Amino acid sequence: MAATTGARRGQLLALRWCDIDLDRGALHFQRALVEGPEGPVLVPTKTRRPHQVALDPSTHALVIDRYAQVRLSVAGSPGAFVFTSDPTGERPWLSNRVTKQFIDARRRVGLGHFRLHDLRHFMATEMLNAGVPIPIVSARLAHARASTTPNVYAHAVPGGDQHAARTIAAILAAQGVPLGQG
Repeated sequence: MAATTGARRGQLLALRWCDIDLDRGALHFQRALVEGPEGPVLVPTKTRRPHQVALDPSTHALVIDRYAQVRLSVAGSPGAFVFTSDPTGERPWLSNRVTKQFIDARRRVGLGHFRLHDLRHFMATEMLNAGVPIPIVSARLAHARASTTPNVYAHAVPGGDQHAARTIAAILAAQGVPLGQG
């Protein structure tokens, strides 16, 4: 889910079933789980604004399967956490546990070193490389300003420098400025 939504670990761990629109296949991120001095606490998202992310069909199917597995234990409790080992859904997974499980899974399948948070960067880079408009990628990442996305991921916008070179040449040629004469 981190790779397909671009969500931060804390946002995923803070998801409750009431934050998921199972019919439409959308997640509503309203809070994050962080480690406080006395253990995990729920806080507002990094931008302090809730945001929604659509799920692709495969991730949507996984979420529906997860719900089918736990629905009896969380029935009548829409406030139950999605990622929990607690039968009542009252306690979310801990951040360190998730990080360790991610590292173990990554090693089991033979992938090189990268952090769980790097899946967020993977999603953004791949979307930009595929031509998804910057404002859409920015919204999925919940950047406070749309300008943050190109500032962080400018390297991922394909052919940007070549496009800039051709554009300025065309502008100058249209104005009759001779180019290429020594």
